[in-house]
Amino acid sequence: MARDANRGGLRGECRLRYVGSGPTKEEVRHETIDFAAGGCDCRRYVRATGLRPDNYTWAISCSKNTNSYGVSTGVTWFWMNNGLVINGDPAVGGGGDGCLTGSGQGGPFRIPQTVVSQTDGMTSLQVNGIQVNLSITTGPVFCFANSTITKSFSPSDPQFKITDSISGPSNGGELFGQKVTCVNGANFKFNIQSN
Repeated sequence: MARDANRGGLRGECRLRYVGSGPTKEEVRHETIDFAAGGCDCRRYVRATGLRPDNYTWAISCSKNTNSYGVSTGVTWFWMNNGLVINGDPAVGGGGDGCLTGSGQGGPFRIPQTVVSQTDGMTSLQVNGIQVNLSITTGPVFCFANSTITKSFSPSDPQFKITDSISGPSNGGELFGQKVTCVNGANFKFNIQSN
């Protein structure tokens, strides 16, 4: 930051680096700004002007039984427009993970402003919500549980936090007169939030 003799104030350059969603995967923005002496710093300026990219992170915490034979887990998240999923393909319209490799985390990733609609593959719709789906299978047929949570937010300030956990059922009922046994103790917890 340097003093600008012509303007009588402070002049500086904010450099933002974040993971993008485009082909370069990383973008750098440069913005030249003028500050009144003692006025504001780069971080406050960036937040106030909306130049700051909005990011999110996620984390999954898996119990030891999620790696047992017959157990499968999954979590997907999708960006929404006015309460509807924009694109049901996690690679295009959200993301996904599971407990196959154990607990983990990801991000920061950029919250998209728009997502291409799955309806026609061309129309970009504004993102103003997120849907998170958790599922767990702990054995045959009826040893299944799932959960869905949605959260709306303002596109100009996409703030959200979703934390959910899911456990496989301990009793799978009966199938052809035989009691179905599920793997006990298999569960996982998932968190996704804006930063």
